[in-house]
Amino acid sequence: MKIRFYVNDQDVSEWISEVSSHIAFEENKLIGNTPSMELSMKVDNSDGKFDSLLDFPFLMKDENLTLLGTFYVYEKPEKMTKELNLELYDSLIMANENYGSSLEYPTSVENIIDEISECLEIDIDHSLIPSSLLNKEVNFYDSSETMRTHLGWIAEAGGCNLFAQSDTSYKFVPLSKTVKYVLDSEDVEQFEKADEYSISGVKIDNGLTPILSGNESKNVYMLDEMNPYIDKQSDVDLIYESLNNLSFYSCRNFKIAAIDTLRCGELIDNDDLFDFMAMSIDTSYLNATYDIQEISGEINGDHTSKTNTSSTGNKIRRIISTLDQNNASLNVLAQNVEENNGKIGELELNSEQFRTEMRKIEVMADQSIAVSDVNVQYGVSNNEDTSPSEWESSLPEEIEDGCYLWIRQVISYSNGLVLYSNERVLSIQNNADSKGIEAVTLYYFVSDSDSEVPLSGWEDEKPIWTFDQFLWQKEVVSYTDESSLESTPICITLKTKLEDVDTSINQMVLKIASSIQQVAEGLEINKTKVDSLGQEVQEWARFDGSKLELGASNSTFKAVLSNSELAFYQGSNKVAWLSNNELHVLTAVITSAIGVGSYRFTDEGSLGFSLLLKGSE
Repeated sequence: MKIRFYVNDQDVSEWISEVSSHIAFEENKLIGNTPSMELSMKVDNSDGKFDSLLDFPFLMKDENLTLLGTFYVYEKPEKMTKELNLELYDSLIMANENYGSSLEYPTSVENIIDEISECLEIDIDHSLIPSSLLNKEVNFYDSSETMRTHLGWIAEAGGCNLFAQSDTSYKFVPLSKTVKYVLDSEDVEQFEKADEYSISGVKIDNGLTPILSGNESKNVYMLDEMNPYIDKQSDVDLIYESLNNLSFYSCRNFKIAAIDTLRCGELIDNDDLFDFMAMSIDTSYLNATYDIQEISGEINGDHTSKTNTSSTGNKIRRIISTLDQNNASLNVLAQNVEENNGKIGELELNSEQFRTEMRKIEVMADQSIAVSDVNVQYGVSNNEDTSPSEWESSLPEEIEDGCYLWIRQVISYSNGLVLYSNERVLSIQNNADSKGIEAVTLYYFVSDSDSEVPLSGWEDEKPIWTFDQFLWQKEVVSYTDESSLESTPICITLKTKLEDVDTSINQMVLKIASSIQQVAEGLEINKTKVDSLGQEVQEWARFDGSKLELGASNSTFKAVLSNSELAFYQGSNKVAWLSNNELHVLTAVITSAIGVGSYRFTDEGSLGFSLLLKGSE
């Protein structure tokens, strides 16, 4: 396909020597993608033609001048040379800004899409998203994520992907289960075929309430566990309807004569041999009869079907917070669930009170927490009363004179908890002549008692101990003068009942809730100050989302700044404005003189005015 490029209404095709494109889905991700096409371009800039063009979009057109895409230079070269290598992206790159919502919550998914569209000043076509998703109530707000991330989450919830169109607009496109293109064997140079991938179920597991739609007889497609727009069974059912029975083969290194309109996520029939899905597309534009495309359709079935794996012990997998602005309350829910064995902690805070609750899930009353592993870390400090800020698992090779060597335990428990304990000083080097530390040897002893210090039987190999036993440890420090020092033995394992842990956690939650309440009170005070300051600012400046108005609110004089002009008003009359490199004035009174180019109009009193060449007065 012969392509041409236009920049600022100029055809620059003859100065472009090489062009290639790349677009790809995320690894093993079929929906929720927001891929931005990248163009790599080599241009001849020997005459400086592109020095002033890189701020403008590059329009890619075919030989019939049909628009194929709009691309923007991502980073300008630091130095403008005779030959430039440019990287350009389509308009989806614009959505990489954080999402600062001004909506009133709860709101709807459709309102969020429309607000993002307004922020970007880019049309977003959501006509193919199910109405049930568009109308879904949203009562959370996350400003830490980009607009592109939010659009990707919404696309996933609708069984879609989001693409930039040739005119810079965005469009949600559902994943199709039907073949879009058929290849002839003559068009294929090479490929590698792998296993068949067939979806029988869709699942999301955010660590609290795993939700499955369909079954696990074949591949189970795992949704993004961080997607806040998918939180109930009906959401997963909706996605399952679009993916159920989707089947194709994983493959890679397909090299073919280019399909000009091919898009990621579309199914291709390889000469009636098997179907595969385009997951990434690389195109080399040769301006010949046909271009060359390299396609990967690789997807890891093992990755998506591992739905029952879990680590040993219980872990807090996720914390979910829900803000209810109508009732001025905050609810925080955390759960350390593995195989339905754990606890749920809940904290609810509003303007009048806070509530905490701990509840167990199928935990035996006499079950204890056991140690699963013990290791040590070393650190160096120049003060025997101040512990090190950095720790390492190996003994430092050198210790500066006058510094202290510290040691601590790293204890891993069966519930996933990791504690650092028993920080203490092992040795000191006072000066350059003092003896140095050559080695630290750890010795262990397994005992039935956590109070009676073992006298003999210590071993330097870490032993295996059972649930009801206690692990003791001591260190022997060997010095360069062949002397040694033995530390006091300590019991480093913990054995405690879950009831005791519940009490400790409840006490901790109460402290956290108290701190949150104090912060909330401080925020309320600061909010009052901010509101007062905001009122003062609004007396002189007002912003409505599209333009900034400056001037006292009770004055008839004001200036209005927008993206296209700076205007000055007296009352409702616009008396002057600056726009498109031109200054417009309805009525002007020049008290002395005015210059135009090399000439000057000068007031000559009763004689009228004269036109003089500047410098000839």
